[in-house]
Amino acid sequence: MKLRKSKTVAWIALLLIVVVLVLNVIVEDAWWSFIDIFFAFMMMFCHLVSLYIEKFNKVSAGKLEMISFVCGILMIVAFIAEYVVESVIFKL
Repeated sequence: MKLRKSKTVAWIALLLIVVVLVLNVIVEDAWWSFIDIFFAFMMMFCHLVSLYIEKFNKVSAGKLEMISFVCGILMIVAFIAEYVVESVIFKL
């Protein structure tokens, strides 16, 4: 069984992202600090939906996988941007 095609692993990852989001809401107060978590959530949500609809429509599943990939790249960019902004504001 491939991990990338596992619905169980995708659900666990999505729930882990939700837990991180809840913990981040408790700790952070700046609205822009949630952008990377938003893209992580969208990445896993699109991947999970693509796993479920793959047997019905392979074209749509492929497009959702591409959207998931783009959201993953945007998550990394947002994480780096948040680090830079935090470094400038708080002068680490």
